[in-house]
Order: sequence, then C-alpha cells, then structure tokens
Amino acid sequence: MIDFEAKGTWPRRVHEILSSALNELRGYEFRQSKIDALCRRDVLSRYDPPPNDLEAKRAEVIAEVDAVLSTERILGFHCSRLLRYEVDAIRREGLRQLTESFATERIDRALSTGNLPAATARAIRESNKSGDPGRAGAVCFVNMRSELACESSVGRLFRCWGGEAIYWGQEPRFDPPVGTALQKIGEPCIVLAAVPVPAMSLYETLGVQFARASLKSCGVRRVSVGFESRVRQAVRREWIIDVVSYRDRRFEELTRSSKWQEFVLG
Repeated sequence: MIDFEAKGTWPRRVHEILSSALNELRGYEFRQSKIDALCRRDVLSRYDPPPNDLEAKRAEVIAEVDAVLSTERILGFHCSRLLRYEVDAIRREGLRQLTESFATERIDRALSTGNLPAATARAIRESNKSGDPGRAGAVCFVNMRSELACESSVGRLFRCWGGEAIYWGQEPRFDPPVGTALQKIGEPCIVLAAVPVPAMSLYETLGVQFARASLKSCGVRRVSVGFESRVRQAVRREWIIDVVSYRDRRFEELTRSSKWQEFVLG
C-alpha cells in the first residue's frame, strides 16, 4: 500500500522513472510558469498560448508512472462525524456510496434511535444534497496525511453529523437550531482505507500527482501538491484498514485538532 506523502512506500520503479526524467519535468514546470505569466499579461495569448516543448516528454513520463501504479493500492482518509452503530457497520461492511435512499435511511435511523430530534430530521431530510450529480454515488477521500491537520480543509467534516451532503446549508452559522443539534450527535472519525487504483476517480492522474510531489521534494517551489479522490462504488470491507475515533489517541496524532480554533466534539 502506498502512503502518498511517505516516499519510502512508493514503488521502486516510480522512483526510477521520475528520477531519470527529473530535468525534463523541472524544465516543463519552468517553461509552463513562463507561459502562464505571459497569458496573464497578454489577453490574446490566453486564446492561443505558445506550446511547451517538453509537454510530450512529460506526458510520456506520466503515462509510464500511471501504468506502474495501476496495480497498487493508495491510502485514503475518509473524514466524517459518525454514530457508534455507523462505525460498527463500516467495520463489518465497508463504506456505502452516497445515495438519496442511503441518506434517508441514515436520518430515519438516527431519529428512531433517539439521536436526532424530529425537527432536525425533518429539516435535513428536506434540504440534503445527496441527490446532487456531483456527489451522488461517491465516497470521498483525502490522500495526504498533512491535510488531516489542516482545519480549513477537513474541520467542517468533523463538526456536524451526517457528512457534507446531509448537513449542507444547515451548519450553525446558517441554521443555528439545526446545526447545533447536528454538532451534538456522533463522534469525529477518520476511516482509513487501502483503495485499489482502478477504483479511484481522480481530478488529475496519479502520474501527475506523483511527479509534482517528486519535484516538490527536490525543491521546485512553483509546483503545488494536493491529492483528493473519490470512489464511485461501495468501499469494500476488505479495503478498510481501521476507523480512528476522536477518543483514540491516534486522532490527535493525525489531526492535531487540539490546536484548532473551532473544533467541536459535542
């Protein structure tokens, strides 16, 4: 399993490919920064930017890295506020995809078990975004450990029960009664999973992510590294490594949440 920010877990062949192409990859980024600067200055260049003469070589390197990684598993972190029986279900069955029926099922059970006030259940049943095309059918992951310690990136995911699609628009600053109720149930949790690369839906290919991370580690400051992914199927039980709850000392080790400004356990 590959832990993205732990380069020692990367396949040796990925290191070899990126190391041998380091000068070309660095050159591509330098040239691209010049092209981007030109486009910011010159409106016409935005419509017809000059070519980057190292683009073909970069594409070749990235395709080679993608091929090597295609049989690997990548460590992912799914962040949410969960009830105890939900944690138990994840350990037994894995993570289910977001669907309207699953969201309704979760709300109804939280209501029937006395965890959710009736008025709150009614509000989030009517307002949740579980059917939105951009969210439906997906399970979301952060793939960089460092992001777990970034309150602005993941903090909201821990503050209200239900996941972003359920609490959307109902946080305390938008709807104080509903948001406060959602903060009082469940416990912040991180689900660790080893996700097979073929199951991952990515904003950019893995080859791009690994190339940027390699350049960053070599001191190339103009590249930015960010890595999140989605799985558009159920995350099977055998992919689940563990569920780390707020009361587990590892939660603090991963998030440093004791230093956050607005962290709410409830």
